[in-house]
Amino acid sequence: MSEPGWTIRKARPEDLAYLGAIEAAGDAQFPPGRFPGEPGSDNVPVAELERGRSCGLLWVAIAEDSRPCAFQYVREEGMHLHLRQIVVHPDHQRRGIGRALIAELEAEARRRGIAILTLTTFADIAWNAPVYRRLGFRVLSGEELASPESMYLSAELAAELAAGMVERVAMMKTL
Repeated sequence: MSEPGWTIRKARPEDLAYLGAIEAAGDAQFPPGRFPGEPGSDNVPVAELERGRSCGLLWVAIAEDSRPCAFQYVREEGMHLHLRQIVVHPDHQRRGIGRALIAELEAEARRRGIAILTLTTFADIAWNAPVYRRLGFRVLSGEELASPESMYLSAELAAELAAGMVERVAMMKTL
């Protein structure tokens, strides 16, 4: 997908060097204390991003300067695609890049024959759960999180809480 000022494509090995700085810049926009440590101290490890890239589950938005300005990393969890991380650098926000990345995720799910997308996010931050609701995601109930196919979400929420992240919810979209 391409728009004036940016293009979305699957990540290449040389893109990985830019993603940590994008993630740290995105994290710095959250209220203090919402993430453990300093912005960028808990980035998705490069080895994990490389695994996602090699599986075709890492996308970047490329800015006019030919460098990544946003990315999304997804994991396959059984018959679900789980959005592990999506970040748009603050200098490139409010241009539709995040929505376009989600559209790429939906297209990939359909290509793979997967009908369910999931993620965890902050319930109380305007550019988190409320945005995903507008994109068709819904918050999962405790009963839904207890189901065997959603156990990875329960584990992720528990790990986030143990790390000090509060007001987190799991969300799902059925395509």
